[in-house]
Amino acid sequence: MPYKHNYFIDLIFGIIIAAIAIFAVSGSYRAAQAENVFAETETQAETAIAESEPESAKAQEETQETEAKNYPMYKPTVHLNVRQEPDQNSPVVTVIPLGTPVPVLNSEGSWWLVEYNGVQGYAWPDYLQPADQ
Repeated sequence: MPYKHNYFIDLIFGIIIAAIAIFAVSGSYRAAQAENVFAETETQAETAIAESEPESAKAQEETQETEAKNYPMYKPTVHLNVRQEPDQNSPVVTVIPLGTPVPVLNSEGSWWLVEYNGVQGYAWPDYLQPADQ
């Protein structure tokens, strides 16, 4: 009996290989995207930390007044970007260093309004934990 090639098996095998390739490329793309976001955030954090050192006694006094109003205190689990508006594309106004307690003043949608060194802005709450932890 002569050999008869089964093209259906080839087709199924090709589809499986294509699906694996698409999945692998997609995963690599997402990993690269995450790496770029991390690198960008790290660079912004370094710049903003240098710029967000207490500029005056007035900024420290304003922060102490805010803390005195008994707002809940949270600390970031990363160097956390604080944005001008509650939007990930909004400009970064300051960066809170890792582990620095800050008051949460309010919430707007999924974002929290925080204050650091007299500067108020919006932070993503997934990167904040209670300061007493």
